[in-house]
Amino acid sequence: MEKFFLGEDLDRAERAARLLHRLTGKTVYINEDFGSDSEDDPWGFFVSTCPGKDVYREIGGEAK
Repeated sequence: MEKFFLGEDLDRAERAARLLHRLTGKTVYINEDFGSDSEDDPWGFFVSTCPGKDVYREIGGEAK
């Protein structure tokens, strides 16, 4: 699964998800990553074509 971490900016995550949907024609998921206390694992959003365990929003649908 390819996933693209976009940090805490939800607007940026939504724009990236819409662009990825337009390019692939697939459903794109904005997933929330709650991270941990470590600086190496921050909280934020990532987009992917596969749902994660914490889906925040779904963009588009499968191309017909």
